[in-house]
Amino acid sequence: MGNQVICCVALCLFGAGTVAGGVTQTPKYLLKKEGGAVTLECEQDFDYDSMYWYRQDPGLGLRLIFFSRVVNNVQEEDIAKGYSASREKKPFFPLTMTSAQKNQTALYLCAASSGLGALVSQQPHRAFSKSGASVTIECRAVDFQASSMFWYLQFLKRGLVLMATSNVGTNATYEQGYTKDKFPISHPDLTFSSLMVTNVDPADSGLYFCGARDTALGRDQRPRQESW
Repeated sequence: MGNQVICCVALCLFGAGTVAGGVTQTPKYLLKKEGGAVTLECEQDFDYDSMYWYRQDPGLGLRLIFFSRVVNNVQEEDIAKGYSASREKKPFFPLTMTSAQKNQTALYLCAASSGLGALVSQQPHRAFSKSGASVTIECRAVDFQASSMFWYLQFLKRGLVLMATSNVGTNATYEQGYTKDKFPISHPDLTFSSLMVTNVDPADSGLYFCGARDTALGRDQRPRQESW
């Protein structure tokens, strides 16, 4: 037998474990020989209708692979080639790589939502700025009213960190390490919020996400990202 080269697929499961007390993703880390089948398990106890699988490659934002809004109905996105997913029971949404390849090495995130298809839209998608300047990121709720909006930051090879939460007509609440002076937030109405990054320096480079919630209906909407 000649020399054999074995490639491994390293899967880092973003947010693995219990998220917000209701979404459990396993295993946490996985190394797999190329060509074998791999299944990532996701279970939620929210009793939410909608579930999602995302993939994140280094330096890029989250990309949707599959989503399911009802049992036995799974919709695929453009990057679903090489993957399969099933939703035989409401709490479970396993993702399978039918023949794991090196180019599938990534961070994977499972999420659940009670939303009925409402989305958030974020602009611009990418921004470049000189040191000392300011950058504004806008977030809009599409086809629903968002009484609460959330701003997150993700640095390379790290998980999402909540920066601040804003509610209509009140000052934003900032998490430790983030301030109003550095990251002023506006949330003037139920469909719009903006985050400004002031006095930009290289340490501010990262992926910026916004999320929205209609508290009256309890709908958590999928985050959108801005990278620079």
